[in-house]
Amino acid sequence: MSLASGGYFGTVSQLVSLQLLDERFEAGTIAGYQYSVTSGSFAFTASASPASSNLGRYGYYMVADGVIRYSTTFTLAPAGRAGFAVN
Repeated sequence: MSLASGGYFGTVSQLVSLQLLDERFEAGTIAGYQYSVTSGSFAFTASASPASSNLGRYGYYMVADGVIRYSTTFTLAPAGRAGFAVN
């Protein structure tokens, strides 16, 4: 949980407007991935998904604990690693 924000997290647009993220994150694909943030009180999920099968192999996500994990979508994770931490 973010103490500086009182536990509230923002959307990609809000983070860009506060200059906490580069504006490219709103514009679309960066290095073959599309990024999104869903947030609510005291929780968020940030995800990166391949824009196409030619641009990226796996999908990733992170929640407030700060651990980057493989996507829970089996086709976007290595065999047997869906939802597991990336190491």
